[in-house]
Amino acid sequence: LVIAPQPVGVQGTLAEPHLEALEDLLSAHDPRLSWNRHLKLVETWEDFTRQVKEFEPQIVYYYGHGEGDVHRSRLDFASGPNKQLLDVPVADFALCLRNMATPPALVYVNCCLGDAAGYLGVGKQLAAFVPAVITNRTVAMIEAAQAQALALWDDILLRGIAPHQAVARLYSRLGDLHLST
Repeated sequence: LVIAPQPVGVQGTLAEPHLEALEDLLSAHDPRLSWNRHLKLVETWEDFTRQVKEFEPQIVYYYGHGEGDVHRSRLDFASGPNKQLLDVPVADFALCLRNMATPPALVYVNCCLGDAAGYLGVGKQLAAFVPAVITNRTVAMIEAAQAQALALWDDILLRGIAPHQAVARLYSRLGDLHLST
């Protein structure tokens, strides 16, 4: 399940070319890994809450905006037909996943500061019931966030590399971006 909200009035994430590149990467390996087959795209909170029940994803990928500090952590979702901004606390996002019959095996939250809020961040909220959680603890620049995601999904889904090893390999695979550690 891929979540890529673009709420009205929020700076864009250039999600469309990123999602095309993701589908190209995955479907070249396995044609079933395409939209509406084994990949499902949601853009609103309402669609997300429905699809976690209906689609029952094994992997969840959030690509969008997020904010976190010592007091709170939230994800920016679109809501309703007008795609208005809805600030969703990470705890609410986690509760939807926790309530699944079988929670996902991997959740990747690719947003700024997703794990900056300590106990309120993505890592702590999901770690008790999701075996592998990947997120950013700093500001994520769009170009780097997209390249990072494609490298991680290539390693994890196509090469069969364990998530913790894929994260460890990440900076060596993205040397051209000159990312700091």
